[in-house]
Amino acid sequence: AVSCGDELNPEQSGNVEYINVTSQVDAHTKAGYEGTTVLPEMFYIEIDQEGTDMDYRLPLSREESTANYKAETDLKWKGSAASVKAMTVPYGLTSVDMMNPMVVKIHQAQNDPENLKASDLLGASTQKKSIEMNGSNIVVSFNHLMSKLQVNYTKPDDIEVTSVVLENTCIQGGYSFKNMDYDSGPQTAYGNIIMYHDTDKSAAEAIFFPYAPASDPELVVNVTINGVSYAFKCPIVLKNGMSGFDGGKRYVMSVTISKTGIEGVVTMIKNWNGSTSI
Repeated sequence: AVSCGDELNPEQSGNVEYINVTSQVDAHTKAGYEGTTVLPEMFYIEIDQEGTDMDYRLPLSREESTANYKAETDLKWKGSAASVKAMTVPYGLTSVDMMNPMVVKIHQAQNDPENLKASDLLGASTQKKSIEMNGSNIVVSFNHLMSKLQVNYTKPDDIEVTSVVLENTCIQGGYSFKNMDYDSGPQTAYGNIIMYHDTDKSAAEAIFFPYAPASDPELVVNVTINGVSYAFKCPIVLKNGMSGFDGGKRYVMSVTISKTGIEGVVTMIKNWNGSTSI
């Protein structure tokens, strides 16, 4: 957990307290990597205190080499009911547009783990019950807003897997901080993502933008085995018979690789948010 700088700690001042904001990010949140720095460098927060003039829309920035965050101004609390939203800065942008839909991009070269982590957009809102408020203390529990594909494979020792690519998936879409929801429109774009490939664990993973394709939803993966490429697809059975992929979900494929190609593809849909989200 991280908290704001000293000037934001709760402190009685007449009928007003200073707000203390604490951010909770579970140990595996940032793209599922153990041991990485999981604290966001910056996130934007909106605090709407009902019936007061103390509403805030501003960024919180992490102090260098610390777990402390500072705001542009003191955040004051009158003890009223409030709604709170928070979001990390999407890849490709330098700030969050808190009033208009934004174009959120996904890095296509996710074979670099830093690019994989950069695509992991995190958000929280009271509407999704991911914020707890206790007096002047506001706890921000981030959730994943994007979708994640994991490919786990088994293979003989004499087979070399050199690359794994997620093909023709959604790499760009709209997202509204104001509504804390996806915003469909002409900004949607598709392309290939080079997946992060851990040969020691015989696994690959990629983050993609949740979307509702026009045809039956399929995840298409191209695996290069001993210099030969093999593509395989797996239809996804979605909730309520709807077409599309959900943010905060992991689509986990288990496959068997032989010298002649790909066999035995099995897919499961799992939750990506929470303490067991790896």
